Amino acid sequence: NAEGRRHRNHKVYNNDCKGGRYGIAFYFSEGSVAHDNRTENNARGIVFHDKSRGNKIYNNRIYDYTTGVLLAYEAELNEVYNNTLYRRASWGFKGSGQGHIMCYVQPTRNTIRGNKCFCEGNSSPSWGIMVAVNATGNIVEDNEIYGTVGRAAIVLESSWGGTADNKVTYSVVNPNWSTTDSVDNIIRNNIIETASINVPGIVLCSRNDDTVVRKLTGTLVSGNQFGAASASTQYIRLITQDAAGISGTIGSLNTYPPTATASNFIMGIAGNWTKLSPEANRTPVAWES
Repeated sequence: NAEGRRHRNHKVYNNDCKGGRYGIAFYFSEGSVAHDNRTENNARGIVFHDKSRGNKIYNNRIYDYTTGVLLAYEAELNEVYNNTLYRRASWGFKGSGQGHIMCYVQPTRNTIRGNKCFCEGNSSPSWGIMVAVNATGNIVEDNEIYGTVGRAAIVLESSWGGTADNKVTYSVVNPNWSTTDSVDNIIRNNIIETASINVPGIVLCSRNDDTVVRKLTGTLVSGNQFGAASASTQYIRLITQDAAGISGTIGSLNTYPPTATASNFIMGIAGNWTKLSPEANRTPVAWES
């Protein structure tokens, strides 16, 4: 593995994994499958680490974790679909951890599709789904997020360098992991029914690495459905450390509650968007077309 070789075509299925740091973990894996497993009371339920490529994670039930599914460190062409993730109030964990599904540090063309994420009471993870740092061509679609989250439901973030903790995206500061912009990622057709107060639904965040602007470019945000929340909730929020940090965004066909007002949206500036189509129940901004 030190020379970049991957192990291939393993199958892990019909297991019941309870306790321990990881429920199921793959490193340097290609073409492997984890399906129809149950994990419970793990720091991380199912993990594919370190250049894992072309693997599938599906039909698993993942309970009580700090991170449910993790794709990390050059994960490419992996599919995470039809999993059920559930943090239960009875677990009694007092912290937040990371998220239901995390995909970070050079993730390329991974697909996170059709997963259902639940959280009871106040035992919320920080995020529902996060894709971050050197992210290219990833798709987050047809997922459902219910209950509470601590910071945001879905996050796309360019870097973990730059500014101090903004209380929404990742608070770690490590500019060494980011080497390029995050481009052509898709967030579409997700259902977000979070009960969290003051917590954004979808966040696009550009952070710098020291003096280098790490951009989000060409992001599609379309067809997402937002449930009712408090008057201070933000359904869409753009966060930029530099004015040029987000560009080429396309937004269309998202559905918001009829109670939504202008204060529920932080849409950035015209330069952040290539196209922003009018949407029902969202207060228009000047650059819509």
